[in-house]
Amino acid sequence: MHSVRNHPGLKIIAISTCLLFILLFSACSIGSVFKTIFRIFGKAEGDHGADAEEYAVMIKVLDAIQSRDENALRKLFSPKTVVKVDGFDQSMRDLFDYYQGEYISIEYKGSSGSESRDYGEKQRYIGFSYDVKTNKNEFRFSIDCCTADSADGDNVGIFSLYIIKMEDDTDPEYGYGGDGKETPGINIGIRNVLPIEEE
Repeated sequence: MHSVRNHPGLKIIAISTCLLFILLFSACSIGSVFKTIFRIFGKAEGDHGADAEEYAVMIKVLDAIQSRDENALRKLFSPKTVVKVDGFDQSMRDLFDYYQGEYISIEYKGSSGSESRDYGEKQRYIGFSYDVKTNKNEFRFSIDCCTADSADGDNVGIFSLYIIKMEDDTDPEYGYGGDGKETPGINIGIRNVLPIEEE
């Protein structure tokens, strides 16, 4: 049997593995672990800098839509949004009918986030935009979600999702944000409204 020291390639793998474990187990949370993995091994093709958490949510949304899985999609939304939005179940079915094909590539277009702490309670929000190319069409997504709320767990999840076909949008060269109102629920076919720049 040959030892590791006689195989330079195996030695490099062993050292890399040790370094990886050190990085992973020094992380303070599971989320940090996954972010570390994505940063070490790179992101999906066309990602161009998206956060691992955002990318994971986007993939789950696409998988749920393509499989027309209402339960899977509903679970991605915050419980408060599902209860608050009238006709939420019908809006999911409308989304399934609107979206066509299976995704070939996804391109990260931008994101934003905020975090607040008040009397020990923590809230964290993220918003992100992707352009998605399927084998039948091209779509633009804008998603806003709460990723942490120590005061009310029912706030955690997606609260606003916008989607439009690329051909129907007015400003495809800019990241998609819908009308910018972050309207709760599923919003279909709303054109991009760019923020007014202050002079």
